[in-house]
Amino acid sequence: NEEALAEANTSRIDYTNTPITLTVDNGTTKAAMLPAGYSYTSAVDINSTNFDQKLTSDKRDLTVDAGKIVLVSPGTKISGNLTINSGATLVVAGTFAASSLQGTGTIIVNPTATVSVNNLNFNGAVKFVNYADWNFNNFTLGNGTFENHGTLTFGSLTVNGGTVQFISEGTVTRNGNNLVNIFAASYATIVA
Repeated sequence: NEEALAEANTSRIDYTNTPITLTVDNGTTKAAMLPAGYSYTSAVDINSTNFDQKLTSDKRDLTVDAGKIVLVSPGTKISGNLTINSGATLVVAGTFAASSLQGTGTIIVNPTATVSVNNLNFNGAVKFVNYADWNFNNFTLGNGTFENHGTLTFGSLTVNGGTVQFISEGTVTRNGNNLVNIFAASYATIVA
């Protein structure tokens, strides 16, 4: 009977922060837990960090050179195509309005930042760390890591090729529905 079946299934579920294992179409097993050795990236205190450059006027298209730390200051907008090179960090405390990300560095969107993005293409192996709240239509992940601590609301999420990590301890909503069940492609690790 249905009651016995529900009770049997309930006994198989452990609600105490135990990793969930997902099996995807090709039989690959994925665990819904942080990848081994992964540690979260903190938001940046812009008042006590020594930046190599502080952007104080709006900027379209930006390349951050290897090893540099650049701040998009409060009241300043960054848009267009961003390239964040190896070991480089872009900290956004102003407005983030980029349409394309590439490179192998790190972008940190602080909690006080404003995000104004409709469509975002995430290429290269950038590590993108979000602490802000934002809405967008389409989000395409090609490679890299997207770490979310804020609130994301989007229309569609596409994972294309490469190696992608989508890690969230914040809120993720697609078309008005909180993401509880997520399809993980064979090349993606998704933790939400």
